[in-house]
Amino acid sequence: VTLFGRQNLRARMMITRLGCLVLLAFCAVGWAKTTYEGHKVVTIDKADVSVVDNLEAAGFDVWATLPNEDGSSLSIDVMLPPFTEEILHKMNLNFTTMIEDVQVRIDEEERTIKKGMQASWYDVYHNYTDIVTRLRDLAISFPAICTFIPSIGKSVENRDIPALVINTKASTIDKHFLFQSGQHAREWIAPATTLYITEQLVSRYATDDRVKRILDRMTIDVVPMVNPDGYSFSWTNTRLWRKNRRNNGASFGVDLNRNWDDHWCQRGASTSPSSDTYCGPSPFSEPETRAASSYVLNRGFRFDGAIDFHAYGQLILRPPGYTNTPTPDEAVLKSVGSQMQAAIRSNSGRSYTNDMAWQLYYTTGSADDWWYNAASKVKYVYCIELRDTGSSGFNLPPAQIIPTGEENFAALKYLADYVISKKN
Repeated sequence: VTLFGRQNLRARMMITRLGCLVLLAFCAVGWAKTTYEGHKVVTIDKADVSVVDNLEAAGFDVWATLPNEDGSSLSIDVMLPPFTEEILHKMNLNFTTMIEDVQVRIDEEERTIKKGMQASWYDVYHNYTDIVTRLRDLAISFPAICTFIPSIGKSVENRDIPALVINTKASTIDKHFLFQSGQHAREWIAPATTLYITEQLVSRYATDDRVKRILDRMTIDVVPMVNPDGYSFSWTNTRLWRKNRRNNGASFGVDLNRNWDDHWCQRGASTSPSSDTYCGPSPFSEPETRAASSYVLNRGFRFDGAIDFHAYGQLILRPPGYTNTPTPDEAVLKSVGSQMQAAIRSNSGRSYTNDMAWQLYYTTGSADDWWYNAASKVKYVYCIELRDTGSSGFNLPPAQIIPTGEENFAALKYLADYVISKKN
């Protein structure tokens, strides 16, 4: 699909103007709670990456890009403000409505949170303060194998970026792994899943032979909330906020997963500060990415593997994102990804797609490519896009936190077993 041919110039101008109006509307509310009443999420079928680029350039919020079964085209989920649906009709694009009113989903989510205490901590989403407290409580509950790090660095608004280290101190430990999440504020399922997997590991160490075998061979560092400012803002003001909270002057925020110093801002990122994929004024311009990268480089060892959790799409993505040239480890990363895919399917019946990141769309300045390519030289790198495939968007019902955690815990156990089986 070619979205903006010469014959569609007028429609392009309309989209650009409408996109700018949307951005101005959101800026105008200041710190008031943003409402998404009347906003729809539609899926554009059988598109190509140029559709993504052009919609983002026009100011529209592209939620996800997913591969179609034909293997050669994409399905694109995009949020449409009121009265903009007709534009897609004029473009002769096939699309279906996935979410009729985004605000209705947000209101349902808020009602669930306000209900208060649940049977399990993972029956509801939690704010930044709760997440930090939970991380600290895990270290208190399992002091022999957990160390809480209150701060690996500060955010733009001076919030701490916490971490937890799982280390049984067994003499057999010779591998090191990293979990990271929360780069994108609105993806609430990502830190929830990271914490769930972390808790399963430490709580089962004494009773689960497989978990004990993994942790007696491997340390695991967990950084569940890289973007505490954006995450907090998504709770208090704008539920679908994505970036950090850098003050750009006329707008706010840098996309942290476009700010890492690897092929920075070359493709799949924007130089426009108002864009949701704004790469920032320079590589590692943001304190959050500086803190997360410095943590990796200063640990005193090389990580053998790393996972960056995101949402949504049910995808297991491996480097590269910046080029279509496969990495030297393509064969093994693809094979391991396929087995992780199988572990998830066996656990829950869910299907995750196993692809190189660029096969969806090009991205530059990402954590995944930096981990693999830069001084850190991590081999087993994956970006996992969690549930679902679009029906809930970023407002995944909290009832799916535990199932999402369980299926990805199954994938992690396979990956850990595989890494442990290989010589350094």
